[in-house]
Amino acid sequence: AVDFGASDAAMSDEEMATVERGVQLLPVVAGSIVLAYNLPHETHIPGIGGELRLPRDVYADIFLGKITTWNDPRLQAANPHLRLPADTIALVTRQDSSGTTFAFTKHLSAISEAWRDRGPGVGRVIDWPGNAMAASGNEGVAGRIKQSHGSIGYVEYGIAQRAGLAMAHLENKAGQFIKPHGGSALATFINAELPENLRAFYPD
Repeated sequence: AVDFGASDAAMSDEEMATVERGVQLLPVVAGSIVLAYNLPHETHIPGIGGELRLPRDVYADIFLGKITTWNDPRLQAANPHLRLPADTIALVTRQDSSGTTFAFTKHLSAISEAWRDRGPGVGRVIDWPGNAMAASGNEGVAGRIKQSHGSIGYVEYGIAQRAGLAMAHLENKAGQFIKPHGGSALATFINAELPENLRAFYPD
């Protein structure tokens, strides 16, 4: 029997109805997801440096399998400060049923019509396009990224930080590239209002 469970994906009314003992939702923690990556040090042009920048349409197309190499013109145009290699982009994703996958695909569905209407959509388990490397848990994804040059994957911010992974600056609605840090997530959560059913998501 399970007494306590935790996930970034809250149970639906239908799922809760199948539990004879009943279910009580307790929103006790919130988190954010980053895109962590592993590129060689030679990527950084001496005297310039800087982290990878990913426009919204670009990283959606990376996970749709439409952008497959690091030196793709759209990636290079967004990162003139980097010398991106011709390596194949290796996606690292979750193989287990995952609230992190649910939250990340909810975000992709919010920013990409192609993902939402013609792609995989929202789910805890996704049939990712291309030859994605699958790992269990956020720690497994972080470990696989750390070991695999040319890789990129979605992972919880705190775990990416503890693993010492590089994290991409992502474009927001206003067209600004936001550096992942605790304060950027707090800016979203600080004014959050929970509905009566205690289920709240902020996909964009």
